[in-house]
Amino acid sequence: MGRRLGLVVGVNHYQDNTFQPLQFAENDARVFAQWLTNSRGGKWAPTDVQYVHGVNATRDSVESLVLQLCLTVAQPTDLVLIYIASHAFIDERSGDGYLALTDTTYRDAKTGLHLLSIAQQVMPWSRAAQIVFMLDSFQTGQGWSTRRTSPYDVFPLLGPSLMGGLQQHPNRVFLCSCRGNEFGAEASERGLGLFMHRMVVGMSGPGIDATTGNITMQSLYTYLVSKLGKQQRPQIFGQAPTSIVLVSEPQGQQIPQTSSINTSQPVAAYASANTQFARQEAPMQYSPYNAPLSRQESPMLQNPYNAPLSRQGQESPMLQNPYNASTTAMQSPFEQARAADLEMQQQQQSKQLLDQASQLFQMRNTAEALQFTNQALHIAPDNNAALILKGQILGTMGQFPEALAIIGQARQRDPKSPLVWSMGAVLLTNLGRHEEALTAIERSLELDASNPESYAIKTNIMASIASTQQKNRTLPKNALIASEKKRNWSISFLVDVLFQFVALLFGFTGGIIATFLPTLPIVLPLLLESIGLAILCVNAARSAYSFGFRRVIVTFFFSLLAAGILGVCVGVRPVFAKIMFELQAHPAYLLPLLFLGLWIAVAATLPLLLAILGFIVGAMTGVRRKKR
Repeated sequence: MGRRLGLVVGVNHYQDNTFQPLQFAENDARVFAQWLTNSRGGKWAPTDVQYVHGVNATRDSVESLVLQLCLTVAQPTDLVLIYIASHAFIDERSGDGYLALTDTTYRDAKTGLHLLSIAQQVMPWSRAAQIVFMLDSFQTGQGWSTRRTSPYDVFPLLGPSLMGGLQQHPNRVFLCSCRGNEFGAEASERGLGLFMHRMVVGMSGPGIDATTGNITMQSLYTYLVSKLGKQQRPQIFGQAPTSIVLVSEPQGQQIPQTSSINTSQPVAAYASANTQFARQEAPMQYSPYNAPLSRQESPMLQNPYNAPLSRQGQESPMLQNPYNASTTAMQSPFEQARAADLEMQQQQQSKQLLDQASQLFQMRNTAEALQFTNQALHIAPDNNAALILKGQILGTMGQFPEALAIIGQARQRDPKSPLVWSMGAVLLTNLGRHEEALTAIERSLELDASNPESYAIKTNIMASIASTQQKNRTLPKNALIASEKKRNWSISFLVDVLFQFVALLFGFTGGIIATFLPTLPIVLPLLLESIGLAILCVNAARSAYSFGFRRVIVTFFFSLLAAGILGVCVGVRPVFAKIMFELQAHPAYLLPLLFLGLWIAVAATLPLLLAILGFIVGAMTGVRRKKR
């Protein structure tokens, strides 16, 4: 049997007030971690159990630890056990289940731990023989109410998509308990949540598999179902064709019985001299990577491969190979063998990190993929595969200059690799350096003429070059056309203004001739006024139809000018008095002046109405769009 690897998480307090504080989650997680690692409890190796709680239990840190534990650390014979005591909620839009961590926001589901992603993208790819996910969750939010079939149903948290995936991958199991919800608050016994109290009691003896003498997931589940009520009673999902052994006992060893457990102390302090474990305080945080964490540091600051990196970005002495070429000849055979072994370990560590980075990159988790790739390069700076992957990640992130520099390093180390030349061509194309990109892809084809992707890249580069050339030819022509259009528009605007001014001048001239030169034929003033009004109307309608709303404004200005003149003559008392005085002195002026006033009123309204009508008709027929 391989190792038993554990991640135990408990969160009582949350930044989002939607998640009410829990009373026993962190205590449950602490006691469970202590029990697993205690020599009189689960006997798990303390270095293989990670305990995270409180402010350290952020979404990023817990997700990172789950990924490392399942995808990097676990080996084909290992058991992985992940226990999380926290709030659980369902995204009201997607219906997916999430676990809330200390920095989770209810309205932003992606800040929580997405269970479907773990089930589809982590658990199937893990090399672990068995994975058990224990969820001791408080059901929070409106998403539960429309999906539950009973008051404490946990199935909506997993959903049909996750359940379908579990059926395809055996030995991946979810064991879920409802810690509480609007139907029932948290329940406790001896200072622990009721589910954890019963689970520790069961794992201490009553949950034994009578046929093997081991505590298995199946036997523990049977015990818990018989001892817990509807609220905390666990529900198990997934397939486990083989027994999942949580605690194994040597043949002939006596299994502690229920009567040997003293539950008189809080926090599950089982005070029997042979079974006490709560007083033997384990460290607050355990590392599954043989590197215990300090109380001050977050788990995210640790290197899971016994080779921590310095905070300044420099390599730790543990990553530096003291067996360089200059000293090898002076070493003993034992030292040389040790150096070779160290180098082999570094290569294996680099390969594991690179494999993890590749998986994360395929999962589109570029930030963590880049982090693992950098760690692999710290261990093995000459790893060309790591350089190429880093270039791909940076390119995907849009950091084309940085990616091109990394690919340049890879090309210097292996100038005969067609891949680095084709990647360089793609990056150069994204930077607009098409001629250099064409040279690079042709070099790639010289090295490997059978790669269809390289031909596709070359086709795209050629198309980009043709498009750029066409654009360069088109831009001056378009600029000339735009300049010509602008000049023509300015000329037509000036002509439009001049026409309207001349039309008003014609009208007023006709009125003045009819009034003060009555000896001239009446046809002359009538002709001038008619021509002026016709020019105003035709010009207003045509300009608005062809050039849009700005020409309506020009017409409005001249209409306002005509209306203003009429208003001054009628509304300003001294002017009106002067006109009335002249009429009394010269009664013959009355008819021409009335006709002139009528003409001014028509000139102030009719052209504006025709301009508005022309604008509407032009918009409906799309004549202005066609001109563009």
